[in-house]
Amino acid sequence: MYSFTDSQPVYGDGSPYYKWITSAGTTSTSLDMSSLSGYEEGKTCYFSITVLYDSHSVKKGGNVISFTAPVTTTPEPTPEPTPEPTPEPTPEPAGDESDPTPDTGSDGN
Repeated sequence: MYSFTDSQPVYGDGSPYYKWITSAGTTSTSLDMSSLSGYEEGKTCYFSITVLYDSHSVKKGGNVISFTAPVTTTPEPTPEPTPEPTPEPTPEPAGDESDPTPDTGSDGN
């Protein structure tokens, strides 16, 4: 039996059951919390095992256990770093703008 509102769910009080096990040799089972009617992250669910004897005329309830479904959070994405702009190259100074070629002139000197 399970309930999200009743901390003492028992067979026959309208609480839904998750599994019906008919083998006396079954000692454990697993369950998918998200498949339970009323499931929400962060909610506490109460469970109890009820054993039925003599064609269901005798019932023996077990201890109640509870489980609170964890709340999953989506991490914030890490922002991409903004690339630094590549600086424009600084032009080299032109230096002496005189012509290194000797002036031969027209007079030959």
